[in-house]
Parts: sequence; C-alpha cells; structure tokens
Amino acid sequence: MLLAQAASEWRKVAFIIGNALGLSSNPYLQVGDLALHERVIALVEEGALIADGDPSEMRVCRVRLSH
Repeated sequence: MLLAQAASEWRKVAFIIGNALGLSSNPYLQVGDLALHERVIALVEEGALIADGDPSEMRVCRVRLSH
C-alpha cells in the first residue's frame, strides 16, 4: 500500500501516508497514520525507499523508490 504511493520522484512522507489512508476505506481493516509512519521509516531502513531528510519528520521529509 505504501510502496504503491511512492514513485521515482520525491514525495513528502505525509502525502504518501495520506494517500494510503484514503485507500484503506475498509471499515474492518483500520490502520492509523502513526502505524503507517513507522512502516515508512522501516522501509527506509530496509532500503526500499530513499529518504531526503529525517524520516521521523513526516511533514518535512521526502522519499522516493530506491529502484
């Protein structure tokens, strides 16, 4: 869900999380923004995303796909 919102160009972490939240409209599967934010940080640490800035700063940091 998060990687599908990322792209080869830089996007703000808050934008990616907001789009992912919009896609998770299933009333039985609720995921909060903090859980998604932690997952973005993990994806940066795993190398799936590249960060421009501190990933813990959701509104400032930008990320893009690593490949």
